[in-house]
Amino acid sequence: MAQLPISQGFIERSIFGVVALVLSSALVRLLSSGNTDLVTSGDRRFEIVLVLLYFAVFLIGLIHIRGTIRFGLYTPPLIVLLALTCASFLWAELPGLVLRRTLGVAGATLFGLVLASRLDFGEQLAILRRVARFITALNYAAWAAGLMIGTNLVSGEGTVIKGYQVQIEAGAWRGIFNHKNDLGAMMALAILVEWHVPARTMSSKVWKAIWLCAYSLLLVLSHSVTSIVAVMLTILLMFTFKTFRHQYRVIVPVLLLATMFTGTLIALNVTSVTGALGRSSDLSGRGDLWHWVVIMIQKRPILGYGFSGFWKGASQLSNVVETRIGWSPVYAHNGYLEILLSLGVVGLLLFIWFAATGIRRAIFYAKHAESIQDLWPLAFLIFFLIHNLGECTILWQNSLEWAICVATVAGADPRLCEYFAPALVEDEIPLETAPEYS
Repeated sequence: MAQLPISQGFIERSIFGVVALVLSSALVRLLSSGNTDLVTSGDRRFEIVLVLLYFAVFLIGLIHIRGTIRFGLYTPPLIVLLALTCASFLWAELPGLVLRRTLGVAGATLFGLVLASRLDFGEQLAILRRVARFITALNYAAWAAGLMIGTNLVSGEGTVIKGYQVQIEAGAWRGIFNHKNDLGAMMALAILVEWHVPARTMSSKVWKAIWLCAYSLLLVLSHSVTSIVAVMLTILLMFTFKTFRHQYRVIVPVLLLATMFTGTLIALNVTSVTGALGRSSDLSGRGDLWHWVVIMIQKRPILGYGFSGFWKGASQLSNVVETRIGWSPVYAHNGYLEILLSLGVVGLLLFIWFAATGIRRAIFYAKHAESIQDLWPLAFLIFFLIHNLGECTILWQNSLEWAICVATVAGADPRLCEYFAPALVEDEIPLETAPEYS
């Protein structure tokens, strides 16, 4: 039988790369029909693209159904959390809207599970790095195009070039993304990904340094304080873990105390800290927003308003919040408050169960690390949990960050270590020789 010139593995990796690229939201302006408020009202053209991509992921999962089911069943909190999400339209004010949004989070979750069942962490990182580099190159290309036509990139007077937007208000860049925080989040994630991909040769080390500088520059230019703080704290905590990783009874308290101490210092000095970061003491309006979100949570504390069933008129009470704070948010700007708003205390407890499962697996994975890639699950989950203090990617529809979270928690299960064992040997670089956390 003649062999196909392109292997099944190559096709799957290509599909995964395209899905990751689209879920990063970098191509929204190119793929949508002009409505960029995808969180609230959606965009028909973009939704068709997502349906086709999720269908391709579904087919891959169906072909390898045993592995997909195995990875899913080994993470029961995820299954229960997703079931609650899918059922939440029953108590939502606009059940049709909530059901449509539920499909987006179900698709991203499926992508994470299939990704975990088909690729080890080294292969996942390789795909994510290619996606991050491609997105970064597009951002710099859009900037160069703006220079060629004499566009002011920091004044906030936007110019659209074939769907690309490279300006935003107050001197912050959003690149090809809809919002500066999207660019900042992607660049912070890119830094972590690049950091954990081994560099074997001198040329690869040089290119790694160049790309890290490119990501860092865009991250700073985005003025996305949440992403900057999240990636900096993650790297700091990972250095701490590297120091104490063989002292099993010390490492977890150290990580928790370091995070609590940092949070306490920021809380006690919020005015000076936010001033140094170029923000007002109410965190760019988040303070008032969170105050009213807590009030609305108390009205429906057990099951919430349904998945993504509160903002922009999905619940009548959202109009009250918008009137009180003077602007129209599309989410709570805090992942933990958002899940309380959507799925109540039940949803938050299920997420805590899911996150605790992931952290426990990631710490076990990292304690037995033989390569820098083995620290990736812990590094990503720390970043994810910190990042959601100021943004919303927990159980979020069509979110690359949520899909990676699912893949990380599911793939770090020690019971599945042998699943990719033959493929891991040749890619390993001893942790002691890796410079990232030395």
